[in-house]
Amino acid sequence: MLSIWLVFFFNIERILFGTDVNLFRSDTYIFVAVVALMTLLIPKLRTGAFAFLLIVATSLFLLVWYYDPSWTRHVSSTSWSLNAPTLLTIIQVNAIILTGLLVRQITYDLDEFESVIANITFGHVGSRPQPFAEEQSAMYREIKRARRYERPLAVMALKVDDEAIEAALPQIVKDVQNAMMKEYTLAGIARTLNDNLQGFDIIATWKNHFLVVLPETPAQAVPHIALRLKNAVKSKLGVQLQIGAASLHNQAMTFERLINLAMENANSDDVALAPSSSNHNLKHKQHILTREV
Repeated sequence: MLSIWLVFFFNIERILFGTDVNLFRSDTYIFVAVVALMTLLIPKLRTGAFAFLLIVATSLFLLVWYYDPSWTRHVSSTSWSLNAPTLLTIIQVNAIILTGLLVRQITYDLDEFESVIANITFGHVGSRPQPFAEEQSAMYREIKRARRYERPLAVMALKVDDEAIEAALPQIVKDVQNAMMKEYTLAGIARTLNDNLQGFDIIATWKNHFLVVLPETPAQAVPHIALRLKNAVKSKLGVQLQIGAASLHNQAMTFERLINLAMENANSDDVALAPSSSNHNLKHKQHILTREV
């Protein structure tokens, strides 16, 4: 649209009349070019600053027009309902404003494109979890709290298969954007996990694993949660997760042991933490209902 408008504007006399009549002031083309360049060179202009730029440009144009007594041209062989200089001035002012608005839209699109590329490149799409080193203290506090008050808690380690991620990548960008798309896929997995977990669950990344601490989660409830997460990631991203888990009190009592055991179980995709019984099944259903509520 901007290209079509500029071609039309800079050739409007020939397009409308087929001759080189001087409809517009030569200053108009300079103002149009300056407004376009200023908007492109300062893409982060706020709405107020951009409006101020247009007001200054049009005011200067009108000032130049007002103090130029020679601008009294009338277009021959053309009848106007308004005074020709006044009408042409209105058209020129609107041409300056329209050019600024079109260029402004381009700067918005470019800024959005740059943001998308930055998000994909640096892996900040959606709500990607913090690294394990930053969330380690919060996880450790939850485990200490559960151990002190004898509350249930479980730790899961979700191993992401690099080959599964590569299989999900579009073939056309596999060779040139493999690392970039891998970060995007990991961020998508994190967003899916976040959508399918509770707000008090803690998610972190470590190497090629996602570590999830599930407060108030008994061992018999973990397989159901793991299956839900696995199915959600598979359906949305086409990536198969390997999930392992460890339960506080049942299998380990220390933070390090819970993490290591969950990661070991992830390699064997082992989430069966407790034997099944009618009592366990009843508690399991009650727990699921409590978490969902």
